[in-house]
Amino acid sequence: MIPPVIVGVQPITVFDFDETLTQKNTLIPYAKCIFGSNLKLGVSLSKATVLGLIDSALQPKSLINPSLMVQQGYLSAIKYRLKDAIRYRLLDEIARVATPEKENFAAKQLHSKFEYIKETVELLYKHANEHEVWIATGSSKEFVEGVAKLNGWPVTKVIGTDIYTESHFAKAECIRANKLNLIRECIPERYNIQRAYGNFPDDSHMVDLAINGYFVAKDMSISEVQTLY
Repeated sequence: MIPPVIVGVQPITVFDFDETLTQKNTLIPYAKCIFGSNLKLGVSLSKATVLGLIDSALQPKSLINPSLMVQQGYLSAIKYRLKDAIRYRLLDEIARVATPEKENFAAKQLHSKFEYIKETVELLYKHANEHEVWIATGSSKEFVEGVAKLNGWPVTKVIGTDIYTESHFAKAECIRANKLNLIRECIPERYNIQRAYGNFPDDSHMVDLAINGYFVAKDMSISEVQTLY
């Protein structure tokens, strides 16, 4: 489908970061860089390892079809609550020790080690010729800004979790409905979200905001989805 051209409106393409531009979630390697030799991280990492095993056992081949979530039912609800609890706990611990210097160090250490999804990175460059390109991520805003800059990505804005917030941390975490609200707060007048790329189900809110939305599956295939437009 060719997106409609709206005269006088600046189009924006938004990408999620983890498992949309990167092949794997980046939270654990980022956390290792922030904590360094701090032994407290061992507890969180052991939980994350268990979560990875649960995730592999419960993960269907594709999460593109919403009916799969219905089929998973109770087990799916448990998995996502556990995943949320561990991510929130880990980010909360990171927020206690993170500094801009540590985040810059993490970006420099990791940006060249991550495995990226070639197709979505190519789309990022392609859309940058026509649109502003934003990244909206549940990861640390400062960290992803550093990764994008070091990779030379043509990204205008990064919207992410503010781990330095003085308000309640849950409101600053850039995921699901919170991510949608943070994007809306940043959209200037006479701009619109032309395209959005994310993964299902976490980025469903963001994808629905776009004129054209796309989900990136676990096999790294990209599928267009019916949005609210």
